[in-house]
Amino acid sequence: MKKYLTKRNLIIACVVIFVASSFITYKLINSPRRTEQQILMKLGDNQGWLKQYSELKEKIKKNEEKDGKDQSALLSLGFAWKGLGDATKDNYFLQQALKMYQQGIDQFGSENIIFYWSAGSVASSMGKFEMAENYYKSAITVAPAYAEGYTYLAELYRFKMKKNSDEVIKIYDDGLKATSGNSQLFLERSSYLRAIGRYEESLAGYKDLLNQNPNNKGFEDVIWELEEKLKK
Repeated sequence: MKKYLTKRNLIIACVVIFVASSFITYKLINSPRRTEQQILMKLGDNQGWLKQYSELKEKIKKNEEKDGKDQSALLSLGFAWKGLGDATKDNYFLQQALKMYQQGIDQFGSENIIFYWSAGSVASSMGKFEMAENYYKSAITVAPAYAEGYTYLAELYRFKMKKNSDEVIKIYDDGLKATSGNSQLFLERSSYLRAIGRYEESLAGYKDLLNQNPNNKGFEDVIWELEEKLKK
């Protein structure tokens, strides 16, 4: 993945990440590791979980063979730990995923924005919403032209942190400005305005979307619905 971080933004991003995650990362790195027996006891006789863990151990071996310096191996390993954590609802496995992604940020953060997005997702799954917020904000600082960071942060604000509408809309507006009007962000913003009852603004957005995508039945249906609501 291309480099997209200026020296100035790298300094800012590093400061944000350090303040936001240094303490929790220290705790994760130094938290007691489970033995193989403890992990297997947790997995029990669930064949699906055991299969996931067997595949995960192969990924650990490959990562060790590459001295933990391969981006793809770290991402794959983090994804595998997260998958096991999501399946078992056990934060220990999610912590291991977060450790992999933090390692990726430490080594490749200025080259691969996926580590930030992935770390934010895991932190959110663990209920560490402020930590997730900082990862997503850092992702935006590192790569402001990538729309995904704004989407993830807006969704975190909406569904997890229950931020007020002005804060959510500001994320969309900032993203639209930084991405030169990314169409997906514009759709998400219009949909959000519809969800919170700001029908006139939402209608204007969907009309713009329809102009850009003529004969889109979905947009036409939403426009009809919003116009009916505004008649009442």
